[in-house]
Amino acid sequence: MVESMKKIQELLTEVEGLKKISCAAADLIDLMDPVGEDIVEKPSLLQRLQEAPLKFSSYVTETTKSYVLTALGLLKS
Repeated sequence: MVESMKKIQELLTEVEGLKKISCAAADLIDLMDPVGEDIVEKPSLLQRLQEAPLKFSSYVTETTKSYVLTALGLLKS
């Protein structure tokens, strides 16, 4: 019974760690792709995490284009 209690305590500690990781992931996803308040059905964290690589790639592409256009504009002037 003592061994079972130790195992339960270890699992509870692991669950708490996973909750912290989940909160951190949600915060990062919210920074990268905020969900508007006018959205009726918000996607789950899992759906948002699955879409994250595509969103990040799109963000990097758009940001790079913006910087390149700005740099070219400065060179022309």
